[in-house]
Amino acid sequence: MSFLDNLAKGLKNALDIANTKGKEAAQYTKLRYDIFQLNRDLEATYTKLGKQVFNSNTLEGTGEFFAEVRRIEAEIAQKEEELREIGQTNPEAAQEAEAAIQAEAGSTGATYTPQSAADSGTQNPGGTVDVSKSDDSNKPQ
Repeated sequence: MSFLDNLAKGLKNALDIANTKGKEAAQYTKLRYDIFQLNRDLEATYTKLGKQVFNSNTLEGTGEFFAEVRRIEAEIAQKEEELREIGQTNPEAAQEAEAAIQAEAGSTGATYTPQSAADSGTQNPGGTVDVSKSDDSNKPQ
């Protein structure tokens, strides 16, 4: 093979690698955005739930909100697992995507910290309702 053939083959391989990493970085970024959006949906559901509980002063009629919270938490957990898989198969793409996300968040003043979906329902700042449970222990004391 001539020098030009070797050069062309090397460039093609480099472009293929860059293309693959770019696709993985884009997929990683999309998953992070999806998780961010789902967390916003979860917060909105918590707000609706809080209003319902406050207005009714009971937990009757809140089952749909608990189901929605669990659905969103499961979707977040699934997408976070996909992120972990991408991070394990291509840590460089994950790091590049993280850097881009943090740079964008810094320029807009926004912040996002990934969390496990299992953790999101156990935080109980008001001390009245723990959404990670569905039994009678949820009833206000």
